[in-house]
Amino acid sequence: FGRVMDRLATLGRRQTTAIVVHGDHGWKLGHLGGWGKSSPLTQDTHVPLIISVPGARPGRIDLPVELLDVFPTIIDLAGVSPRRSLALHGRSLRPTIEGRQVNAAGFAVSQWPQVLNPHHENGITCMGYSLRVANWTLIQWVLTPTRCSRTGGALHCRGPRRDTPGNAAAWKAIQRRFAGGDPCRGHADLFRAPPDYGVKPWVEPESRNIIDAYPQIAKEL
Repeated sequence: FGRVMDRLATLGRRQTTAIVVHGDHGWKLGHLGGWGKSSPLTQDTHVPLIISVPGARPGRIDLPVELLDVFPTIIDLAGVSPRRSLALHGRSLRPTIEGRQVNAAGFAVSQWPQVLNPHHENGITCMGYSLRVANWTLIQWVLTPTRCSRTGGALHCRGPRRDTPGNAAAWKAIQRRFAGGDPCRGHADLFRAPPDYGVKPWVEPESRNIIDAYPQIAKEL
């Protein structure tokens, strides 16, 4: 990072260049029995994010932001308006970087699937949606029999698509199997992180689900 900044200064480009350094995901190096990115827990989703802008005063944002905010921030700093603002995900952090306001939203959303009874041939796939605010992370699990992603414009799905001809029988089987309700919805997790988490590398969030002790916090989130 320092060498990049030195090179920009040598080329005379430092005052016209914004620099962003970030990671793709966090690493659980054995913490909670996990390794790498494999859950919506804070240890997996918390990543470094450094933005250096000419003229901006050094500082630190303690409230959560998202990697989705990087692109809106860059085009805002460049003075470029998106063609369709409603289709742009994330929010610009320029007001925060320039010290005109704190990050108004202060939350981050992540998702990652987990399988209940993974060793059973009919394991149930639950999608975990995590909501991170200052010092708290709430994870809600939702039944997800079909997961789709788009690569290069093409849609790829695991499981039957409801809107695709020929999948009627598969969807009826899913409805019969889960007629008693969503087996994932009963699983929710609430974790607390100390205020200096992310600032001191040796500080870790709590590993115990404390949703039963703080039901009001979970309800508010």
